[in-house]
Amino acid sequence: RAYLALLDEARDNLRAGETAEAGAVAGKAVRQPAADAEAFLVRAHAYRRQRDFDTAMLDYAEAEQRLPGYAPAVAGLGWLSFERGEHDLADERFRAAMQADPGCAAAFAGAAAVLLARDEAEPALRLLDEEATAVADDPLVQVHRGEALLALGRLEPAVQAFVQAKRGDASLWRAYRGLALAYEQKGDAEAAEQQCRAGLAIVGDAEPLRVLHAELLLRRDRYRDALATLAAPGLTGGQPLVLEGIARQGLGEGAAAVAAWTKALELGADEPADVHLLLAMQHAAEGRWPEAERHAARAAELDPASAK
Repeated sequence: RAYLALLDEARDNLRAGETAEAGAVAGKAVRQPAADAEAFLVRAHAYRRQRDFDTAMLDYAEAEQRLPGYAPAVAGLGWLSFERGEHDLADERFRAAMQADPGCAAAFAGAAAVLLARDEAEPALRLLDEEATAVADDPLVQVHRGEALLALGRLEPAVQAFVQAKRGDASLWRAYRGLALAYEQKGDAEAAEQQCRAGLAIVGDAEPLRVLHAELLLRRDRYRDALATLAAPGLTGGQPLVLEGIARQGLGEGAAAVAAWTKALELGADEPADVHLLLAMQHAAEGRWPEAERHAARAAELDPASAK
């Protein structure tokens, strides 16, 4: 009973976005005499949410070792591969989990995520509508179904799928992000922002949702609000810094903008050619022509279309 109570507490922590607490409680569960594969699975989920992928992999592997063919653990390993950009390996693991357990929602959602990453929205939708029948109502499946519908421009069915996902599991940040994107495409900027705010109030460590919120604010020239949402601790990678630079530029803080964009390039911005163009334009506006020309040349090198 003590072991099961710890597992329930850890799952509740995950649903509340309290990933560090979830990991600590799951760690206590792992040390219980009754510990089985489930404890390692839950702790692996917590590590993955914290982007501690190496430790998560060890726990997923331990769960699968304790219960060979354990579909949720195999799917967890698939998600780690997916988040590292190893889509072929991720797909292999998702398909293996689907075969082992047709009721493993994470496996079907993962296979759909791989197809969406390959710009294959129609096959992703067919997979979820025709093969994931045993888990059709699962929130994670509905989230990826919504993303496929959104990619196909079917906004109303996408909204319905995201709403169903959010009602099933309010901690799924992808549901809020999907709704925000759908409302934005429908021209309702305020509703889009509201979904971001609601999601971040529940899952504050969801970086993609925070980045989208900042982007929406910047499109409405709300520079200080964008900086406020980007000030959250734990943001990684170059994209938050790219957005910070745009906000700083909008506020007339040229030097701070250049510093943010330079750091973004060091960390690996998603679109480095665009960042070099931003730097080129900022340097040109301030009359620093050698720097402007250097960044413009680098942008053209990375993306020949930028030469225009």
